[in-house]
Amino acid sequence: MGRDRSRVLAALVAYLVLVVASTFVMDWFVMTNGGEIMGSVAGSIGIDLRGVTVCADAGPCVTVTFSGIPNRGMFPKFAFITFWGTMLVSLLVAYQAGTRIISGYANESLSRKGILVALGMAAIAGATGYLFGLSGSEAGEALGIHIYRTWAPALLILAHVVGVVTLHWAASQETVEDVDYKPVLPVARVVPQTQDIRPIGIAARPATGDGVPEAAATERPATGPMPRMPELLRKKIKYVALSAEVTRAGIDARREDGSSLLVLWRDVVGIVVRRLPPEHQGATFADVVSTAGATLRLMPWTRTTGDRVTGVGDDRVRSLIDAVVASCPAIKLDARTQAFRDKGEAAQLPDLAKLAQHDERLA
Repeated sequence: MGRDRSRVLAALVAYLVLVVASTFVMDWFVMTNGGEIMGSVAGSIGIDLRGVTVCADAGPCVTVTFSGIPNRGMFPKFAFITFWGTMLVSLLVAYQAGTRIISGYANESLSRKGILVALGMAAIAGATGYLFGLSGSEAGEALGIHIYRTWAPALLILAHVVGVVTLHWAASQETVEDVDYKPVLPVARVVPQTQDIRPIGIAARPATGDGVPEAAATERPATGPMPRMPELLRKKIKYVALSAEVTRAGIDARREDGSSLLVLWRDVVGIVVRRLPPEHQGATFADVVSTAGATLRLMPWTRTTGDRVTGVGDDRVRSLIDAVVASCPAIKLDARTQAFRDKGEAAQLPDLAKLAQHDERLA
């Protein structure tokens, strides 16, 4: 289990413990000086979100719902909303956290809505326990006893705060988790001169007099119009490849800095698809991770060629993912890249700081 899934699991456990303790285990208000209720001498009286529990010194405990108590005031109404609202939020938190832990991906829109509901429930729990709580004269009128508040209201408010954190982490896009894309250390290799690394589908020319095959005269063009690199992004993004040819041996690329790289399929450890932060116009990019220092970042304006790379826009990136997976069946895709491959939207890095962290991990 990755680091991100582990922290979601830990937050979920903490949330559930706080919810169970504050709604099912602890009383919200208790009587400390005794009193006579319903004709029996009470050894203890506790009030929670569901009713009043009276335990006599000798005999069983009796629970009375708020509907059986006259002059109930506002507390029972808010207690009803707090209890059932908390149950609803608990189901949502458990669903989102469970989805993230099992599949590695949770619905971001549902988490955002859940966060708003959880914050609202925290406010309602505060009103229930501190604004409309059974204390002072209202409690005396309703039950004829003095009642004091416990820690349960504060724990439920804390539970909803932890629930907000759990929902945020469940849909968080802050890290490249689930699959550890560590570039391998470079190893010197000798590539035989007879090795054919032509792009797939391009016929070889007859050999020249010195035995070296001529370069192919034609090249499969990119499908559809290719966007131009925005001037404001020129030389501001790392690892950008201006051109990339998908060949039988690997990807033959030329970077923006002028360097040429041949990334062999046997060196590729993964491919990660994300979107640039809003400051960089949010363009979708694909990082092919291999040997340390040889990460290739394919942008919408990268001239990508090869038989297995087709389509335009996001579909072209998906075809690149398919080509990489077909050539490197042992690699695993992180959850968000897989979601993009399955026709979802690429996850966006929220700001330049997260882009820098992303780059550092894939360096």
